[in-house]
Amino acid sequence: MEKSQLVIAAFKVKPDKIEELKLLINEKRIFLLDNGYVTDRPNIVCQSSVDKSIVIEIFEWVSNSKIDEVHNDERIYKYWNKFVEICDLVGLPLEEIPESKIPFGTFHTLN
Repeated sequence: MEKSQLVIAAFKVKPDKIEELKLLINEKRIFLLDNGYVTDRPNIVCQSSVDKSIVIEIFEWVSNSKIDEVHNDERIYKYWNKFVEICDLVGLPLEEIPESKIPFGTFHTLN
């Protein structure tokens, strides 16, 4: 049996797009849940306390197979393409998050 996979997805959102990003993350989550791609473990959406343009989503894929499967589901691309529209960077490396350099870095929750 495959193990679930926890992911930390970081985004550098465009100015004035935080609310739109929060809605998009929620819509994408519902799609992923409804189609069995992610577990029902609640996701965490938070914002850097140092750089307000950085938003992080932490969620859990059901398995590596489900990660592969979603890439073949054309319906996901409407969400992923929207992320590209409202973010300056999708997939911000974790070391570029200011809190990654601070012991016990803190974030503001958005959900």
